[in-house]
Amino acid sequence: AEPVTTFGRIEDDLVERAKWGSDSLALVGESNRLTYGELLAHAAHLSRELSPLGVTSGERVCVYLDKTPEAVVALYATWLAGAILVPAHEDLHERQLWHILEHSGSRVLVTSVRKLTRFGIKIPDHVRLLDYSLPKTPLGNHEFNKRRSNLSEPAAILYTSGSTGR
Repeated sequence: AEPVTTFGRIEDDLVERAKWGSDSLALVGESNRLTYGELLAHAAHLSRELSPLGVTSGERVCVYLDKTPEAVVALYATWLAGAILVPAHEDLHERQLWHILEHSGSRVLVTSVRKLTRFGIKIPDHVRLLDYSLPKTPLGNHEFNKRRSNLSEPAAILYTSGSTGR
């Protein structure tokens, strides 16, 4: 008989690591460090902020952040919210970002207003903006609303750099 391989949710690993090793170091950034417990708490908090923006299971959420712990939190928050991640490279300009938002069907953009201002980017009117940075105070709540229920849906939609075309 052939072995059976089952695939779970990508966020399950974080939930398990936080459960059994919440004080273990998960991320190191330039100005902060997060344990698995803190990473899950931040991701759960952000996932709860996505719900009032209309994020439901299968919804696409574009994450446009620099390579920081905030970006990792946003990835996991998207999955904990039951949504499909659409990461946008940190150096994209307005035209490229608009294409990804439009083509992917993302209606929510997790980014920082500082980043949008730096690049002079305005977002489409139909896209909801979530300005995100790590809270300075520790979060203790690991509760999140839902997870992806349909495991046949993708966890993420990835776009290439577009150097040869869309």
